Amino acid sequence: MLKKWIGMYGWRARLGLLVPATNSVMEPEFNKMAQQLDGVSVHASRMSIPEEPLSVDLEVKFSSLAMVEKAAREVAQVGVSAISFGSTGGSFVEGIQHDLSIIKKIEEATGIPAVTPSTSVISALKHLGIEKVGVATPYPRDLNERLKVFLKEQSFTVIDFREHTTSEVLKIGRYPPEVAYSIAREISDEADGIFISCTDFRTIEIIEMLERDTDKPVVTSNQATMFRLLNTVRIKDPIRGYGRLLEKR
Repeated sequence: MLKKWIGMYGWRARLGLLVPATNSVMEPEFNKMAQQLDGVSVHASRMSIPEEPLSVDLEVKFSSLAMVEKAAREVAQVGVSAISFGSTGGSFVEGIQHDLSIIKKIEEATGIPAVTPSTSVISALKHLGIEKVGVATPYPRDLNERLKVFLKEQSFTVIDFREHTTSEVLKIGRYPPEVAYSIAREISDEADGIFISCTDFRTIEIIEMLERDTDKPVVTSNQATMFRLLNTVRIKDPIRGYGRLLEKR
């Protein structure tokens, strides 16, 4: 029976993403990581985002459960094995209970297991034994303050916080990966590990280099979400070149 389906895309697993309409990074990074996984494919639906500056208010609007449900039902039609909400900010902005409500809404609407970037990051940090975390983001200040609170409420010590602040939604996806590297490289040596937030912030090209240069594990939003999705669908293949989290699973 397996031979009959071996040529089909996603014959082992199909990963579904609910991607913000302005996000130009999440899908390419997922597709790069998935290239090393035989029989795993990536499929996305797009969620409309208000045309206004990036802020706490924008992320609250974007993560409304009605919008989440609509996008989840759409991507479910392709027969995905697991689904992830596609915004880190949208999943931490109102705290862990809203984050969990996003997961619940997706699962109730589709009957398919779901994750978010924020719960994925928590899982990744714990998996790597990171308690004192240094954080790097491209977010505006109000959103950064929400992220600090979210991490502290999950019992992490935020030892250092570095920003490349912007409120221009489209600008983040246009930053080259060197931007993420340069701000993360400044994080204090006291940190156990580094977290670079935002699914629209290019990072996967610099994870391995940053780990070598700092001698610390590095977690990013898209990398952690891939880690969590693969665990959800019980695929344990290592993915090389994108950090310890995916290589030593």
